[in-house]
Amino acid sequence: MVRSGVMRYVSAVVMAVFSFLPGVFEAHAGTFGEAPAMIEITGEVVGRGAVCMQFRIDGGETISLENAPKQIFETGARFELKGDWLRVSRCMQGRAFAVTEYVKL
Repeated sequence: MVRSGVMRYVSAVVMAVFSFLPGVFEAHAGTFGEAPAMIEITGEVVGRGAVCMQFRIDGGETISLENAPKQIFETGARFELKGDWLRVSRCMQGRAFAVTEYVKL
């Protein structure tokens, strides 16, 4: 019983401290609770990377795709993707883009 009371106290203190720091509880594209902004990119599938599919956007940069179904994203295919840039990724190669919607061109 004492242990759960201590944990609640510690949680309250941590929340109080972090609430004074700007940006801690803000989402990538807005404030906490808002849906992130959808970004649209187009380009061509380069192939498999170390972990994730590699994609060359029309600007020439090669990026990694999170949540891209490998059976659909074959090398050389062009896609229009919607999603958002990730701050942290398992892909290990370049910037990572989390795919939420895709259309084969």
